[in-house]
Amino acid sequence: MKSTVKFLAIGVLGVVLGVASARPWSSISTVKDRLTQSVAGKIPIDAVRETPAPGLFEVQSGGDIFYTDATGKFVVLDGRLMDLDKKLDLTKASIDKASAINFGTDLPLQLAIKEVKGTGKRVMAVFEDPACPSCRILHKLLSQMDDVTIYHFVYPVIDPTGGAYKVKATLCAPEANRVAIWNTFMDGGTVEGDVNCDASAVGTIMDAGKKLGIHNTPTVFLQNGQRLVGALPPDQFVAALDEAAPR
Repeated sequence: MKSTVKFLAIGVLGVVLGVASARPWSSISTVKDRLTQSVAGKIPIDAVRETPAPGLFEVQSGGDIFYTDATGKFVVLDGRLMDLDKKLDLTKASIDKASAINFGTDLPLQLAIKEVKGTGKRVMAVFEDPACPSCRILHKLLSQMDDVTIYHFVYPVIDPTGGAYKVKATLCAPEANRVAIWNTFMDGGTVEGDVNCDASAVGTIMDAGKKLGIHNTPTVFLQNGQRLVGALPPDQFVAALDEAAPR
């Protein structure tokens, strides 16, 4: 959304609150109507919500969050709304909720390369690209983990042409061999294999990724629907994975 919203008038938080406090609070529907008129259809306004900060409204546009005042003329972009008393990042909580999915229905799990280790109780789906350095960092971490079920989705966005062989060599292999082949490619190795099968599943996966708003790799979905983008610090990643696992 960053490139899309450059046309919006940008006000600092103090200006927003100052403008809002100078006039009566508006209803959410009124703020949404005013903001929709201000952006003139250039970005979707999916939801508007009050925040704990008087006169400041949270706006959801797809998986993005920004803030506006009661007039819909001033916005705060790329900022974080923090609750200093509770030490909470309210923006992160809203982004996590807006970008979450239904793990069981939104993902084409039948097209993934499924890897089960140990009990498999901690479940995740990983959209990854062999040409992505961050993907390889995450893949190394995953290789060291036990009691996980990983749905690997081949997602060659960095070098679609160069990655075509690796993707086809994996998907054209017998199902029992796919995990080992894919892991070899993700570890930087090479495998000779058949690439003359129907690999149309790649297109279906790419379409699903676009529909889910996946622009960067790696993108991980936990079984509670939470989305994690990029190679997080290992302790943060494991903590999120454990939190999402059934008790």
